[in-house]
Amino acid sequence: MVRNEAESGEKIKGQADDVRRGLFSSPPWWFVFVPLSACPPRPRPPPPNQQKLSNDQQVPPPAPLVLVVSGPSGVGKDAAIRALHAARPGLRFVVTATSRERRPGEVDGVDYSFVSKAEFEGMVSRGELLEHAVVYGEYKGIPRKAVEAALEAARRDAEREVAILRGGAEGEAAAAPSPASPSSSSPPPAPPSGAGVVVLRLDVQGAATVRALLPARSLASVFLAAESEAALAARLAARGTEGAGALATRVATARHEAARAAEFDFVVVNAEGDVEGTVGALGAIVDAERCRSSRRLPPTPPPRPPASS
Repeated sequence: MVRNEAESGEKIKGQADDVRRGLFSSPPWWFVFVPLSACPPRPRPPPPNQQKLSNDQQVPPPAPLVLVVSGPSGVGKDAAIRALHAARPGLRFVVTATSRERRPGEVDGVDYSFVSKAEFEGMVSRGELLEHAVVYGEYKGIPRKAVEAALEAARRDAEREVAILRGGAEGEAAAAPSPASPSSSSPPPAPPSGAGVVVLRLDVQGAATVRALLPARSLASVFLAAESEAALAARLAARGTEGAGALATRVATARHEAARAAEFDFVVVNAEGDVEGTVGALGAIVDAERCRSSRRLPPTPPPRPPASS
């Protein structure tokens, strides 16, 4: 019995030695060496100078911007818009139609489209006006076709600006010089700083109508204000186009219009003798609005509601 136990112990010890020798002297079943040549190579990204890069813009160009400039009579809307157009020649200005008499220095088709009351009423009956109103006893309105044409032109301006900035074949074609121009080796001209912007000059009532008609993401409205009511009255008096009664009416109307300034996106004080400051403020508004993400990118869809259990 003792002998059998001793033999059994020696047998077990010998088996353990065999196992240890097998584990450390030769590769076991769970540890297999595979030559590197048998492994497929890991794909590596090409170096930056060999990657195919897109020349397309990372975000679309901004949609055309409708800039509504409004304010009380005599605040200087016309002068501010003319100065803004001179500073940014790419702007598209829609001329307002009116039945009032032409003032000294005004040009038909440039400052306003001057028509008779009968002609204006015909435009209204034919649905040719985007908006219209009676202002101080005279008709004023924005021709619908003029707005549509200006928006289409502004869209083309924006596309041309993108093509020039890309500097590729489209930019060269868009900025191709005329036969009398220097060779095409010269750099393309800088895009107009007002490209893609349509300006509407409206009274406060007309501005409210246009804001209700056009999508909010395509429009920015500016209320021009004078330094004070007294300063506005002085400008109206200096203009010399109204008598004492009409002057008092315009000042009273301006008081009510100033109370609606909060309806606009921006308020700019057009101080006497500081048209440069006014143009700078309007230009800053244009630049900021053209950078707004809602004018370049589609609206983000709302998140999906969680699935019901």
